[in-house]
Amino acid sequence: MKRQRLIKSDMSFYKKTEIVLYNYEKLKLAVKQKEEDIKYIRENGLPERSKSIVFFSTAGNMSAGDRYVELIEKYKADIAETERDIARIDNALDKVRDDKYFKIVELKYLKQEIKTDGEIADILEKEDHYRKK
Repeated sequence: MKRQRLIKSDMSFYKKTEIVLYNYEKLKLAVKQKEEDIKYIRENGLPERSKSIVFFSTAGNMSAGDRYVELIEKYKADIAETERDIARIDNALDKVRDDKYFKIVELKYLKQEIKTDGEIADILEKEDHYRKK
């Protein structure tokens, strides 16, 4: 996420954590997309022109075979880096999963469909109401 410039060095730790948590599900989807891109390239070869696949070249006159290998390796490295980020997040979440406030973290950051603190409060209030019955 630093590479995408989502996290800046002058941000507070709280804000950085929020960005990481908000993007957690997107990271998982990014891994799946890169895996699909690798599969597509292996099955169909390099596309002539594509807006969805970006070529990173270190040399000006690379052969198609070299570009193919370079792109596959780039995607594999991206997947490995993203999976490391996901593992770090999972590890941190596991450490607080039993905390009584974890449900707030889950609803606010990990469940993408919930938008406001009021909605979170309503859900928690309903759950608390049913637990007391």
